[in-house]
Amino acid sequence: MKKIFLSAMLTFLAAPLLAGDMTQVAAAITTTPSPEAQANSWEHQGKDISATANAPKISFDIKSEFQEDAGGQVYVDEIGLKAQQALFKSFTADCNVRIIKPASNQGSPVTLDLTTANFTYTNTFFAITAGREEMSKTISTMNYFGPYVTAGQRFLDLVGAVIPFSGDGISGIPEIGRYNIEAAFYYIPAILSQQYAVYNGYQEYYIGQLKAGAAIYDTPVQILANLGKGTTEYFMYSVLSGNPSLDVSGSADLFGHSKVDISWGILNMDQTDRTSVMAAGIELHDFKQWLVILDSLIFEMQFPLADSNSQMETTGRIPWFITLQNHIDDFRYGVAASTGNNDYTLKNAVPGAGYGSGNIYCPENIEFNGARSEGTPSWYIFAGYGF
Repeated sequence: MKKIFLSAMLTFLAAPLLAGDMTQVAAAITTTPSPEAQANSWEHQGKDISATANAPKISFDIKSEFQEDAGGQVYVDEIGLKAQQALFKSFTADCNVRIIKPASNQGSPVTLDLTTANFTYTNTFFAITAGREEMSKTISTMNYFGPYVTAGQRFLDLVGAVIPFSGDGISGIPEIGRYNIEAAFYYIPAILSQQYAVYNGYQEYYIGQLKAGAAIYDTPVQILANLGKGTTEYFMYSVLSGNPSLDVSGSADLFGHSKVDISWGILNMDQTDRTSVMAAGIELHDFKQWLVILDSLIFEMQFPLADSNSQMETTGRIPWFITLQNHIDDFRYGVAASTGNNDYTLKNAVPGAGYGSGNIYCPENIEFNGARSEGTPSWYIFAGYGF
């Protein structure tokens, strides 16, 4: 396995145009963050490495939440701890830990969730990261549905590298302003959940990515293309088929208050007609000018494209996700709902074996356990404060 990994990394360093992005690691080389990302100070997706030394090294988040889905009704209290330390110039270590306790009048047992823990090195020419990463906006422009090349997973243990290219415009095309192009490569030693993970080379997964962002007619546009491949065939209708997987997503910021997202994926490029899926959504921001109690709205829908012979979930329903949120300084509250069963991109590689957390809205760690019944939405209500 080590030989395979070292060969892959050397290949990447010799041919950087085979790969793509790491938004979390090098915010200075990304396109402008969406208003949604700017509004969520606790789970901001960008990390400005150059400003790390001046930023708070430790931050806390307290949240109370209610959720109702196929698993029943759940009330929990949560504490989030986020720490970041500049070890020396251009080199940082950070982690994000969630402590979750069921709401009750006694000291009931708590759950400890380590969402991120990684080391990052960033300079002008490249960035390297190793550890557990939250990859939401790194490999997809969507918020809830996707990313398909990782079977919907957003928290991954990996080693990755990114090389950025940028410019102030393209000669002869005045409509295009400053642009960013990034090439990255990610190596995942085992993509299955811990219970089924085996670190012997048979569950390795590789992702190459290209990302392009530019201002076109003063409108920020971003396109992400990912190509993934596992080393073993576990399940034909999944990303672990042994064949390449592909997804492409894009977004455009419109009028300063809205953003359109779209995504298309193929879990197994040898079974295109049975493993294809699309998703589209819209984000609306800065409602406070008209409605004080509401600041942002995100709505997304998923469209299975697989034919009737597919072994994937194609019940004829069009799953959707919606969240409405508001923030007042560091205090925030909101509600979310979805009819998705959270398994379209998570079909089992072997009976009972899961990939891990799928469709999850990362800024608030919303993860539904499936709709309560056909067409009946799952619900999530939260209120939190960061300091």
